[in-house]
Amino acid sequence: MSTRDQPRSQRTALWMRITLLISLAVNLLILGAILGAVLGRDREGGPGDRLRAARDLAPPPFVLALEPSDRRDLVRSYREIGPDQPSRDEIRTRLQAILTELRAEAFDADALADLLADQRNRNLARQTAGSEVFVGHLSEMSHEDRQAYADKLESVLRRGAKR
Repeated sequence: MSTRDQPRSQRTALWMRITLLISLAVNLLILGAILGAVLGRDREGGPGDRLRAARDLAPPPFVLALEPSDRRDLVRSYREIGPDQPSRDEIRTRLQAILTELRAEAFDADALADLLADQRNRNLARQTAGSEVFVGHLSEMSHEDRQAYADKLESVLRRGAKR
């Protein structure tokens, strides 16, 4: 029996079922996106925190050329010896201090220079600790593993240059 042979009420019921299923699927997608945004927020120890720690190890292509397990181990080692990562609130507070200084009626260049120097020193301390962990990892590799890493790094760099 084709849909033309079915009574009108049954055809309408099929149309409504399909519409309801599509509506349900869209609603679930929206709910999933909202939950993902809320639950996946950058929090201490979360993905964003690991990304910031990885950036402190070495420039991104050098980190991307590592095996994922090595990356995780290095981030873990960095967290053990490196300076604490600033929280989002600390970063916002520092940036707000810079903005306040920039907007001040009586601009104080020395105060702004001090704020920027503090920021630079904090970044340098994190990057120095990251470099120590990174170089330590490379020095523990066998010659063959370092050669393989160099080949992968070269490949990562070549892909980046094409973009």
